[in-house]
Amino acid sequence: MRFQEFKILVVLTFVACLTGFMSDIYVPSFLTMSHDLNASLSGIQQSMSIFMLSLALSQFIYGPLSEVLGRRIGLLIGLCIVVVGSAICMLTENLFWLMVGRFIQGAGAGACACLWRSIFRDVFTGQQIAKYGGYLGIVMVYIVAAAPFLGGYFEAHQGWRASFIASISYGGAVLSLVYMLLPETNTHRTTERFSIQFFSAAYAQLLKSPIFMGYGLCVFFTYGAFFSWFIVGPVLYAHYFDLPIANFGCINFFLGGTAMALGGIFNAKCVRKIGQDNMLRLGWLLMSLAGAFILILDLCLIKSIYLFLIAIFAFLFGITLIWPNAFSRAFAPFGAIAGYAGSLYSCMQLGGGAIIGWVSAFIPDHRPYPLALVFILTALGACLTFEYRIQPGNTQQ
Repeated sequence: MRFQEFKILVVLTFVACLTGFMSDIYVPSFLTMSHDLNASLSGIQQSMSIFMLSLALSQFIYGPLSEVLGRRIGLLIGLCIVVVGSAICMLTENLFWLMVGRFIQGAGAGACACLWRSIFRDVFTGQQIAKYGGYLGIVMVYIVAAAPFLGGYFEAHQGWRASFIASISYGGAVLSLVYMLLPETNTHRTTERFSIQFFSAAYAQLLKSPIFMGYGLCVFFTYGAFFSWFIVGPVLYAHYFDLPIANFGCINFFLGGTAMALGGIFNAKCVRKIGQDNMLRLGWLLMSLAGAFILILDLCLIKSIYLFLIAIFAFLFGITLIWPNAFSRAFAPFGAIAGYAGSLYSCMQLGGGAIIGWVSAFIPDHRPYPLALVFILTALGACLTFEYRIQPGNTQQ
């Protein structure tokens, strides 16, 4: 790897982590925020879905915009918006303005969620995407997992507003990194790519591709399950297992970070030997087994946090095998329209978080079985999509 590529990879790591950091840092403060803002717990939980909805919809702006102005300008605009949204959340006195701030946050973070993939595709090709994507994922998981860990510390010592101050700081730091270190990577940009004709043709090409849309649907299910864990997990931790909710971030950092780091290492080392298709199947198998194990524990009335966390470890290990391989396979044929591909792919992934996460906010969270069913059903949906939507398309090609 050349030094220029390494520098871009480092910057992209912090850009790619911003969405997860902004999304999850205040999770340990759900109960306190519900009290302070005089809002229902489900209302606070839904602010995560509002963030994801805005994040998903904004993809359709940043993707086409990056084909005209370039990836770098799009990132700089989005990061400025992130800082504004974080400031509104930090200053809010009620649920309404929290929702407004989270919507603006999501609209800005959409630039990072969309364009880091497009930049990655601009710089790397083929198996490099899966290989370096796996290594990038190893670092990413600890940065993202650190968000609720920090949020738990802030909740215990400084209050929930400190979490949004940290969001402002992170957004400002990434803004500086992009401005100083990230070159423009889109060599295909032209004003013709922002025309209605090109816009329609690019999205028509993507929408008609069973491969691209199939992998997009797979990550829709997978990310929906992952996001549901962050919505339901803290409440289970506090209400079902009777443990301090502030400790959820610490557990997630060490357990989740380790699981996803090991998954990233396993994927990077073994993807050539096992193959990307089998790596995806293994990921969905682990997701479903984790859900089945939690379901059995609940039905047998075995209330053990240790056994529960073993299942979560397997779940997080499994999803880390899915994301880099689905991303690599989906993007490989669409390098010339990577901005449009990045916007649609991210919209589908984050849409899964918004929709499945929104549903999860309403399901009963006094016992683990609803979360177990989410794991099982989303894994099943992704696997069926892969076998009956994507594989026939691969065979035709």
